[in-house]
Amino acid sequence: MVLPAAVRRVARVQRLHTDLSLNYTAIGLVMDLLDRVDELESALRRSQARGYEPADPEVPGSAA
Repeated sequence: MVLPAAVRRVARVQRLHTDLSLNYTAIGLVMDLLDRVDELESALRRSQARGYEPADPEVPGSAA
C-alpha cells in the first residue's frame, strides 16, 4: 500500500528531475534540505504557539 506522503515525495523527485534537470545525487541533497526546512518551520511554529519570539535583531519581525 502506497501512502499519500510517499506519493507526494515521488512526485517532488520527478518535478526536480524534470523541471530543474537535477541528477539524482543533487535531488537527494535538495530533498534533505527541504526536509530540514520543514523541520525548522515546524519548530518555529511550535515556539510561536508557546509565546516565544526570537530576539535576533537581524531577523525581520523579531522581538528585539
